[in-house]
Amino acid sequence: MMTVTPRDQMTRISTFGEAQEVLRSADFRNTLTTRRSNAITGFTIGGLVHDEHMQRRRAEMEVFSRASLVDYEFADVVPAIAEALAGGADRLDLIDVMRGGLLRVSARVIGLDDVTSDTRTRQLRDVADRIGEAASVEWTTRDPDEVIAAALAAKEEFLRGLLRAVARSTTRDGGAVRLR
Repeated sequence: MMTVTPRDQMTRISTFGEAQEVLRSADFRNTLTTRRSNAITGFTIGGLVHDEHMQRRRAEMEVFSRASLVDYEFADVVPAIAEALAGGADRLDLIDVMRGGLLRVSARVIGLDDVTSDTRTRQLRDVADRIGEAASVEWTTRDPDEVIAAALAAKEEFLRGLLRAVARSTTRDGGAVRLR
């Protein structure tokens, strides 16, 4: 069980320099790996420390370079906004439109195709919503065990679907790879 330091006993960080000092310190550890959400967030870059963290950062550096971010904006986000505006609706939910655009970016970063169709977008959004809720399960109003179980099921669905997509696009000896 995670213990939480009472607010009045926490050290307050109030300047950019102090935050920088803490984040650069070898003694600093975030609490992602001690929370209930660890099953979902524990192996993300934010949950890793020291050498593992730096190794992952180096591996992902190009994916999040300034040039890549600009490319995602114009190749994924702008078309999502344009499509929403072209739909002729009197009103648009800007949050929903941006979620759709950012979902396309996420799909592209992890190598998913066809996340511009309504069906694929809904599927990925459903998986992302379940995983996202579990990433901050400490603040849910629902049963945390149910939230974690739903997220782990979503993760498994996602991985099965991703493996099927890879198998369809990969050939071995002239024939499609079959998943058991």
